Amino acid sequence: MRLAPIVFLTLLAAGCATPDAPGPATPPPGASQSLPPVREAALDWIEDQFGAAVGVNYGEADLDGDGTMEALVLVDGPDVCGSGGCTFVALRRASSGMQVLARTSVTRAPLGVLDTSTGAMRDLWVTVGGGGLERGYRKLAWQGTAYPANPTVAPAEPIDTMGQTIIADQPARTLEEARQGPVE
Repeated sequence: MRLAPIVFLTLLAAGCATPDAPGPATPPPGASQSLPPVREAALDWIEDQFGAAVGVNYGEADLDGDGTMEALVLVDGPDVCGSGGCTFVALRRASSGMQVLARTSVTRAPLGVLDTSTGAMRDLWVTVGGGGLERGYRKLAWQGTAYPANPTVAPAEPIDTMGQTIIADQPARTLEEARQGPVE
């Protein structure tokens, strides 16, 4: 007989609901309606970290296979570039902002992803060269918490073949231009 009050209250609550009254919107499992699109959040993060005057080459790839894109951004400007290249970052949306997956120095375009993975993350490839270093490609394998910070030394590895290009070798765009979407 203990079930009788529970059943009664359940039926009473169901009878009070009106079919035309809008209920609270429930996002599907795994979806987060409160987070901005990855492009917007990543470019805001870039502006906060490097300033509004930097240029960017922007791309996206699903690095961890969860169906959600991560941002890959090659940052350009006098404070983030030198003779060996520029700063590259890979960012993932998180409830607390952006999680930095990579913050790599002396990197050049083109760059992208390989068909291989290390741990749960896709391997990246980047172009290096300049500052006395011969042009070439390097594999950046996930190190458990981030990708290597310098593609010219271990644990980054030289490779002969590029993978899928995510960021092509093209002039950087302003943050405002990048916010408008991909280059057509």
